Amino acid sequence: MKIKFRYQWFDEEKTILQYIAEDDWNWRDYHAGWQPVMFNLINHAGNVHVILDFREQSREKMPSGVTAHFNSFGRTLSKKLSGYAVVLGFPEIDRDKLMLNEDGTVSTKEGTLYFAENEDEARAIFASLA
Repeated sequence: MKIKFRYQWFDEEKTILQYIAEDDWNWRDYHAGWQPVMFNLINHAGNVHVILDFREQSREKMPSGVTAHFNSFGRTLSKKLSGYAVVLGFPEIDRDKLMLNEDGTVSTKEGTLYFAENEDEARAIFASLA
């Protein structure tokens, strides 16, 4: 099985991890892709914000159950995660499936998802959390 997600550091300080969807993925791929990330964060110093990047996917829309799967994001995955993530490339067609807060964010069990159009907006969101 090829995991259709990859990850990389978004910044030199290693405070933001970019988790990138590739091809026509499914939720099994999404969750399987987190395993090597969590393993590599075991000895990481400090908390890590995440960019959930769907810009490279070949899917036109998200698989069903997006709210339930997004709800699993945050510190429940790893205590090394800050609980804050910015989502890039979320299909507009799926926006009405999300349980959005008044400010356009999504609250998860142990985190908050923000949505941005590009990497500069993502940086600005993370800077506002400091």
